[in-house]
Amino acid sequence: MPAMAADAGDYLFDLGEIQQSWNGMTFRGIPRASESFAERVFSKIDASGDCWEWGGTLDDQGYGIVGRGRRGSGLIAAHRAVYELLVGSIPDGMHYDHLCRNHACVNPDHGEIVTPEENKRRGYSIARLHAQRTHCAEGHPLDGMTGGRGSPRKHRYCTTCARERVRKTRTEGQAA
Repeated sequence: MPAMAADAGDYLFDLGEIQQSWNGMTFRGIPRASESFAERVFSKIDASGDCWEWGGTLDDQGYGIVGRGRRGSGLIAAHRAVYELLVGSIPDGMHYDHLCRNHACVNPDHGEIVTPEENKRRGYSIARLHAQRTHCAEGHPLDGMTGGRGSPRKHRYCTTCARERVRKTRTEGQAA
C-alpha cells in the first residue's frame, strides 16, 4: 500500500511500486488492482458532458462498480476508482460525496471527501428529511418522543394530534 504524505488532508501519496498506466499516461495505483485496471476504468467513461457518466455496471442504487481485475480482489465503486487514479487515495473511514447528486458520475471535480456523518447530513434520504421536520401536517410542533429506555426505534410525534385522536376514539366508543 502506498505511503501517505505527512499531511493526510492533501491526499497526495508516494506512487512507490504501485502504478497504473493507460494510453501512455501513468496514474496512481490502486492496491490489489490488475495492471489493466486503469484501461478498463477509463474505457467505460463518457466524459462528453459536465458529468462523466459511468457506462459500465451499476449497482441497485445507480453507482458505478468495477472489478479490480484480480481473482478474489473484489469490486470498487467506479467514482472511488477514478478519484484514486487521478487525485489520490481516500483516507480510511472517509466517504466520497457526489456534489452533483448524479450517482453515475465519476468526475472527481464533482466530489468531495467528507466524514460519513457529513455525507449523511448532506443526503436526501427519507430519514434525513423526516429528521428535519419540526411540525406535523396540522402545524403543531413535534414535541413527543416514542420508544422507552434503550429502545432503538424512537420517533417524534405531535402530542396535540395524539390527544385529539384519543379524544375522538373515546367519544366514538361512548356513542355506540
